[in-house]
Amino acid sequence: DVVIDTVSSWVYIGTLSDIRNNTIILTNLDAHETRDTETTKEIYIHETRTTGIRINRTRAFVNLDMVVSVSLLADVKTFQAG
Repeated sequence: DVVIDTVSSWVYIGTLSDIRNNTIILTNLDAHETRDTETTKEIYIHETRTTGIRINRTRAFVNLDMVVSVSLLADVKTFQAG
């Protein structure tokens, strides 16, 4: 599973299926928009690492021009608030 951070308020967490035609294809993923929440992308990613992916899409296509970073979900370090 991978985490894709974008230049927008969207973050994508799911299974990397393919990369082609300037597009990352993810399956069984959580497409999460942080604009209308008080949770930052970083906190959301940490929560997902701890609790698991909340799958809300079967497949999504992410334009590589929008991608800031890609990392393995397993590489996200967990921490305790407080």
